[in-house]
Amino acid sequence: LHFIMSNVPDLDDEDRILENNLQAFRNELKMTRDPLTVHRYDSLALLNQSVFTRDRPYSRLAREYRGVVEQIVGRNLDDRDGALAYLERAARAARAWRRGRRSGHESLGELKKKLCRIEEAHSADGEVLFQLGKFREDDPRVERTSSLLDQAIEYGYDKPDVYLLRADARARDGDPDGASDDALRVLQTDGVPPTLVWRAITRIRPNESKAAATAPAVVALEVPERVSLASKLVLPDQINVSTCILEPIVDDLDVPEEARALARSELAMRLIATGACVEAVRMLRHENRDIEDMDILDAFNYGMAAWGANDEIVPDPFVRVVDLDKSKPRDSPNYLQCMAVACWAIDNTESAAEFEARARAAVRGSAFSCWRYVGVPANEFLEDLNDIKALIGGDETRVPRFMRSRSTATRPAEPAAGGTPFRLGP
Repeated sequence: LHFIMSNVPDLDDEDRILENNLQAFRNELKMTRDPLTVHRYDSLALLNQSVFTRDRPYSRLAREYRGVVEQIVGRNLDDRDGALAYLERAARAARAWRRGRRSGHESLGELKKKLCRIEEAHSADGEVLFQLGKFREDDPRVERTSSLLDQAIEYGYDKPDVYLLRADARARDGDPDGASDDALRVLQTDGVPPTLVWRAITRIRPNESKAAATAPAVVALEVPERVSLASKLVLPDQINVSTCILEPIVDDLDVPEEARALARSELAMRLIATGACVEAVRMLRHENRDIEDMDILDAFNYGMAAWGANDEIVPDPFVRVVDLDKSKPRDSPNYLQCMAVACWAIDNTESAAEFEARARAAVRGSAFSCWRYVGVPANEFLEDLNDIKALIGGDETRVPRFMRSRSTATRPAEPAAGGTPFRLGP
C-alpha cells in the first residue's frame, strides 16, 4: 500500500493541524514510513485539458507525481524498472550497513525472498541478472555470483562492467587465467573509464603485459591519464605492464615535455625495481640534466639508481633531497622512509634514525617501499625498515633489496656523475 496525502495546502502549519492529522494517520493506518505528498497547486492551466505534469515537467506538482510513480513502480518486483530500483535501494542499504549505519526495516529473510523473486521473474533479462550478480559480489558462494554473471552475458548484457565483475569473481574463486581473459575483454573495449581500466589491468597475467598496455581502452586514454594509471601499478607483478604503458610516452616526441617528464620519472622507478639501475640513471640525467634542476622525487630516485649502478653512494642528490624537504615536508610512510635513507646517505645519522622511527609509527597497511621500489604489505615494509635501521646503526652490509637480484652486467665502469662517491661494504 502506498499512502499519499493529496491536495495539501501550502500554508504555515502554525497550529500543527497538518502535523496532528499526519500523526493520527500514522497511528491508525500503522504506517512504517511517511506518506507521499502532493500539494495543492493553484494554476489556471489546470483547467485546460492538457496533461499538466507532462507539459510542465519541472513544476513542483510534476516532481511530486513522479515521486508517486517511482514509489509504486519501485516496489513492484515483477516490473523490470521496479526490480532494478529495488536492487539499487538494497545496495545502498547494504553499503550503509557495512559502514555501521543500519537503515530500513527489512530483515535478511525478506531480502533473500525478494532477491529470489526478482531472479525468477527476470530470468532472461541480462541487465537485471547483472545487477543481481553485482549485489552478490561479496557473497562467499562465489560460484553463485559467477553463474548470475554468466547468465547476464548469455542474455545479451555484453558490457565491460559485467566482464570486470566476473573477473573479480573468478580471481576470488582461484581462477587467475579466467580472470585475466575477462580483464583483457574489458580492455579491448573503447571508452572504458580510467578506474575500470585500472581494475582490469590488476587482473591480467604478467605475460599479457604488452597486450594490456596496447589495448584500445588504454590507448584511448589521454596521456596524463595513462601516466596516472601507470603510477598506480606498483605491485611486483604489475611492473611490466606499467613499463609498457610508460615507454611509448617517453619516446613520443609529439607528447608535451611536461607529460614526458612525468612519464620518465615513473619509468625510472620501474627500471630501479627491476635492477636496471644504469638505465634509470640515464633516464633521470637525460640531456645532462643537473641535480639542482631535479624535484625531490627525481633527486631521491637518481641517488638510489646511482647507488644501485655502482655500489657507491653519490651524496649530492641526497643533499638536494634534504634541502627540498625543509620547504614541504610530508608524513606518509614511504616519504619518511626515503628521508631516513637520504639523511643516512649524507652522514646525518641522528635525523635518519628519527625519520626511520616516524616511518615505523606511520605505517598502517600496504605502502610503497624505496628499499624494493614496489608496493608491499605492512609486514614487508617493516622488514625493510629493519634493514634501514641496521644500516643507520653502522651495518653497511645492508643494501636495498632491488640491488640483490641485479645483474653485474648492468654496472658501468665509471661512477655516476653528481659528486664524489664513498665506498660501502668491505
